[in-house]
Amino acid sequence: MNLGSGATGDELAGAVFYAERCERELAAATRAHALECGSCHPRSQRRNSLMARVLVVDEAAFMRKMVGDALSAGGHEVVGEAANGLEAIDSYKALRPDVTTLDITMPECDGLSALREILTVDPTARVVMCSALGQESKVLEAIKSGARDFVVKPFQAERVIDAVGKALR
Repeated sequence: MNLGSGATGDELAGAVFYAERCERELAAATRAHALECGSCHPRSQRRNSLMARVLVVDEAAFMRKMVGDALSAGGHEVVGEAANGLEAIDSYKALRPDVTTLDITMPECDGLSALREILTVDPTARVVMCSALGQESKVLEAIKSGARDFVVKPFQAERVIDAVGKALR
């Protein structure tokens, strides 16, 4: 393939596609190596940059699935789900996830109350709040209460992955 000044558009597009594919394959191999290797990638470094065990909490089953699918696609492991704040607290105690995603508006016990209780149980808990547009005051209250980040619904999958990564740092 001639990629000099006389290269065609198709040749350039093919080269870019090939380079991007190689970059993705290298990144995947690096992630796989880090997960397997204990000597050059200490556990804390691997966990902070690659994968988290996540508890997903939302009253809507379809939203739990959307969040879970996004996290799984991003290399994280969904270790449990809960449909309300009371279930979230019990699941947190049982599972001790690396990160918990919490909806704000839920029956029985809302996300803010669940956040406070989880942080009482474990002050080092990493929680990412999820909220619909128009709940800015509750999001601010959640951050002041100890949430590490927030995601506004409807969300982009990449935003959920970024928020979990931020919570791990």
